[in-house]
Amino acid sequence: MSLGAYPSSNSHLAQTLSQGQSGQNVAYLSATCPDPQCHTTLVFPAHEASVECTNCGQRHSAKDLKDRRELTDREGGMSIEIAQARKMSGPERKTSEMVKVKGISNYQCKLLSPLLTEYGMDKSDQPKSLKELGFGDIFDCSKLSKWVFAIEENFLETVGYGRDRSGSERYLAAVLEKLKQANRSKQEVLVPVHVDIDRHCLVHAISRCVVGRELFWHALRVNLHRHLATMKDQYQEMFKEFYSEEEWPDIIAEADPAYQPTEGQAHGLRNIHIFGLANVLRRPIILLDSLSGMQSSGDYSGVFLPSLFPPEECSTQTPSAGRGGGGGLVPNSPIVVAWSSMGHNHFIPLVPIKDRPLPKLPATLRPKVWGQPELLLEKYVKLDETGAIELCGGKSMGDKYIHKLLTCMETLFYQKHNVAVSVVCDVHQYVFRSAGYVGIKPDVEAQAAYSAVQEGRLFRCLLCSAVCYITPEWLLPGGQLYLKATSRYSLEDGLVYNFPLDGITAKYDLAKDALMPTAMSCFWCSSPTRPLHGNGSIAYENGDRTSTQTSHSKCGCGYKHFWNNKEYDNLPLKVPLSLTWGGISKTVTAYWFQYESNLELNSNAYDVASQLVNENFPGQPGIERLVQQVAESVLHATSNLDNPSPPPYETVIKKQLKIKVTSYDGRTANLSLEHSTTYSKLQEAIHQELGILPSLQRLRAGFPPQELRPPADPNSPLSINTGECVLVDVVGGAILTPSVPPPSQASRSQSSAQHGKGGKTFNSWMFLQNMPQLFAKGGQYYEQVVKLKGQKESLHVQFPDIPNKVFALNIHKEVLEVCLGERHIPVGPLTPEEEALAMVASMASSDESESEGGVTTQLGMGGVINKPQHTVKASSGKGNIQVPDTRKHVPLESSGGLSGEQQLIQAAQMLLSTRLSMLHSREEELQDEVRALNGRLSRLDGDSDKASHLHLEQELLECTSELKEVRREIQELCTF
Repeated sequence: MSLGAYPSSNSHLAQTLSQGQSGQNVAYLSATCPDPQCHTTLVFPAHEASVECTNCGQRHSAKDLKDRRELTDREGGMSIEIAQARKMSGPERKTSEMVKVKGISNYQCKLLSPLLTEYGMDKSDQPKSLKELGFGDIFDCSKLSKWVFAIEENFLETVGYGRDRSGSERYLAAVLEKLKQANRSKQEVLVPVHVDIDRHCLVHAISRCVVGRELFWHALRVNLHRHLATMKDQYQEMFKEFYSEEEWPDIIAEADPAYQPTEGQAHGLRNIHIFGLANVLRRPIILLDSLSGMQSSGDYSGVFLPSLFPPEECSTQTPSAGRGGGGGLVPNSPIVVAWSSMGHNHFIPLVPIKDRPLPKLPATLRPKVWGQPELLLEKYVKLDETGAIELCGGKSMGDKYIHKLLTCMETLFYQKHNVAVSVVCDVHQYVFRSAGYVGIKPDVEAQAAYSAVQEGRLFRCLLCSAVCYITPEWLLPGGQLYLKATSRYSLEDGLVYNFPLDGITAKYDLAKDALMPTAMSCFWCSSPTRPLHGNGSIAYENGDRTSTQTSHSKCGCGYKHFWNNKEYDNLPLKVPLSLTWGGISKTVTAYWFQYESNLELNSNAYDVASQLVNENFPGQPGIERLVQQVAESVLHATSNLDNPSPPPYETVIKKQLKIKVTSYDGRTANLSLEHSTTYSKLQEAIHQELGILPSLQRLRAGFPPQELRPPADPNSPLSINTGECVLVDVVGGAILTPSVPPPSQASRSQSSAQHGKGGKTFNSWMFLQNMPQLFAKGGQYYEQVVKLKGQKESLHVQFPDIPNKVFALNIHKEVLEVCLGERHIPVGPLTPEEEALAMVASMASSDESESEGGVTTQLGMGGVINKPQHTVKASSGKGNIQVPDTRKHVPLESSGGLSGEQQLIQAAQMLLSTRLSMLHSREEELQDEVRALNGRLSRLDGDSDKASHLHLEQELLECTSELKEVRREIQELCTF
């Protein structure tokens, strides 16, 4: 009786990584992230000075990592492979808003902040509305008056949390240096720290000054909006010399968190809003600028006092000094914000460093009181004998409480949106951000995540943990995958269709008339993926590696494995058994777990035997005897496994024959066969993978390649070894069976090319069709076209992120309209007939652009504009616009009884027919070249020059690559 297993052998990639360019071995270390909420195991070369955590995104010095140790060759292979896959996956480098510190990211705070405005946490840590808790309808931000944040020194260099990297330290250098001198300190006393650059940066900065996170930005704006609206008359009277009565509606509206400025209006808050926030918080806010800015006449600095409330309401009761000693009221300590540059368009917080003395602002550096008499300063600010102000005093909100509060709000978020915050964060990073979309509202991203989960279009990679998203339009009539399926097959309900170029498998649902995804390969690393549930869990299959780390894994991957809804340290051994009862014999497999750190998960022979017998012979009387026999067989088969070293998987790998096969036309497949596989079984496996009939196969292996002939004994095993490559030629021409080959590495690489680098492009029409303002004057798409080509009547453009659509510029209405050939319609959801006409118009436009000298223009966020002759800096936009210099519609006059639309369709069909004819001719030429090169290679003997072999192999590779591209284009054109 033999034992089998699910081996996790070290791949060729891991072996390559473990060697340097000189061929010498490179040592790899294993360590854990020092963040208290992360502790992710990291694998990195020993020479690296710093390492970026693949989970939280922080970059740490290698010497600060915990549990450092050198990996052995045996355990390091799989770990290196996983680490490299994660490193190479497209969007793995997190943006500042996605970096997690102590398990919390800025984007997570932004997402949950609106909930904190109306909800709180009860004594059982469950979410409840503030009304139910007796605290009014919104959170009262005056309760933040006693809190203050001081950053830990070890987080100062953390991107997105520590030092601001927008250039503020250079801009404020003189002021920060004077602060150090005034406090007689050789170390920093106030540090400018990061907040995300958006129109909420002021409230982000104040929230960070108070609690260290951007948690209360929404509540601050809602409080400010209500405060200004309630006290409008008092504000108008107080500042009538500075603001006219007509300005106040705009000032109040700007405080609303949902405020959308019109073109030409300011995007942020101003000094009057800082004054309002000081009153909302019941504590002073000090605004600093560069030294020259503070000395100028500009209104760029000041001390903003909460003077609309009595001083006692803006103070904190101090504890008594001792028995009989009474405490007193002390003014709430000021917090400090500053401008980050001379552009005065971004606020940043200045915070103290934890465990260092609180800084003081000297009288010589103190700005004037803003909008109020200077005499009020002593009523609202505590001054020492020199007139200096002690800054940033108060209590610190503990990390434990913040985590508890965020966990509570995440529960509420899931109740409201039916999708977890973690899933929305991943969709934001891997779908929207990786495709270049910024400024998308969180509720839109949450709805997109929910829809993708419910429709089975969201998957997580088992290797690099990236999230892969399938655009819904691909699956519906007229979509990319739907057209491919209907062009090759007659769709039948319940049948599964394979799309190897896209790495997607989908089942047709007749009731919905749509394809339903069942599996896909990762866009980023081409590894297997699994569907993602709304709560963030993964729909694992038996044998999958989970995200739970373990130090007891025998396969070397360092992660637990899923099996029957449980997680195990190791994969089970396969024990083949033969069951016979009542004259019926069945061959079954028992799965045996051993060496588990949780002893309760180790297999019990009697339980295993009972399950097998009851599954195969249910309800049979006297079956207990068979159960006993099977239990004894299992115990006998596993009796030699009592010694846990060496791991059992090493002996099992030797029984696996892993080879790579390459067809005459460049397609490849990796085969895992039994060590005793015969020649005929190999041919059958090639037939299943590549679709080449066994009778047409001629196999070659070795170097130089020699023909692999069938042995005299058809039952004898193959004379090839694991790791070899087998070339498959076709005798008498390339004849393929009708079956669709499964996805291969080559097809996945083609799929990556289709999706852009790393699979980042997705069809944005599903979102943009409901946002016509983007295509009107002032909108992103309209302004890009006008800036690039000017206002030209009948100018037609195409956007790569909106495939199968052409847009026409209407200079009279100042909008972009969807082109349907003979007519143009406003941007909006299209009917199926309009979608078809838009696609035909798009095809005709592409052909005209090629034939008439079209211009392709690349617009990038902070990137360049590529025009035919020169390069110019760009300030906004992303992607490219294809603009034909001369747009000519297909004649639309009725002729011969045909309508304009019918003539347009005929013209498109003629273009397609011509292109297909050219491609088929080239395909035949390339096939002849491939056959000729294969013949020349087969005639070379083993004594031939190695250079001749390499030269012919290179020519063959080039021909097969071109042949694949030609066939890919033929397949795409046939979908139309």
